[in-house]
Amino acid sequence: MIQAAFVAAIVSCLAATAPSTPSRAEARPLVAASDGVHAWMVVERTRAAGTEHVLLHHAEPMGCDCVHEAFVLPERPEALAAAEDRVWIVMPAGPAGRRDVYSLSVQRNPATGAYYSLPPGRLEIHPSLPAGGELLSASVRGGTIEVRRSGAKPEALGASGWIDASDSGAESPDPPFSVSVPGAARRARLVRLDSGMRAIEYVTGSGVVRLAEFEAPSRAFAVLGVGDRFGIFVPTGEGGAAVRWVDPVDGTVAPQQVLEPQPADATTWVCLPVLAVMAAGAFAGLAARRFLRLKSSVAERR
Repeated sequence: MIQAAFVAAIVSCLAATAPSTPSRAEARPLVAASDGVHAWMVVERTRAAGTEHVLLHHAEPMGCDCVHEAFVLPERPEALAAAEDRVWIVMPAGPAGRRDVYSLSVQRNPATGAYYSLPPGRLEIHPSLPAGGELLSASVRGGTIEVRRSGAKPEALGASGWIDASDSGAESPDPPFSVSVPGAARRARLVRLDSGMRAIEYVTGSGVVRLAEFEAPSRAFAVLGVGDRFGIFVPTGEGGAAVRWVDPVDGTVAPQQVLEPQPADATTWVCLPVLAVMAAGAFAGLAARRFLRLKSSVAERR
């Protein structure tokens, strides 16, 4: 009896001192990428046939909190990597023992300012990546995608397939509690803090400078650099996304804004210039008609 009571007391003490279960499950990261001008993210949308994975594109030149639906994928990618107007897509390892790799680029319609995808309605297909090992990182260097897999040397996509990229000078992935912020104008990292908090920090030659702290969203999210700002991107459901912008100087975190579909016509980008041209033309027409009337009146007096 005494021994049983002693064991029970120990178990009770251990239970009291054991770490508590988190109040909420940690959401997996939002699959996203940015080069500082173009930001990309994959969100889910439910259809009668099942779940779609929508590739959304936001660009700083859009000048609005809006996105372009670039493509619909059959499954959630394992990673994205961005450079200039192109995004690289690495799919999960499949039953065939490989990771399929695709890319897509965007162009801006000079007449309307709206972005559209190239090639239209499809993806560019590239040599597949081996399925082995955990995919640790994907980035773009020298115009091509480079990846790191556990148990393998760094690999880059060359003209004839994947090649050894050990001498490329690419940085190793950061520890799990700290990840680099893609697309940041200055070197920055996202740091995991206690109690579900996160911090954005600048990394300098003399150390780190904390810019902002925020509570991690309850759903998947990604922090990306766009222009000189940081954006905290989250899915809103049914193929949509929202963003909270972080000021790069004082760290102010703005209220959440839903990313609306980019305007399909010229209203946002060319309306004012067109109105200006029309106004100038109308003024010139009125001036010309007045000049002709004055000229006619002078001729009649003569």
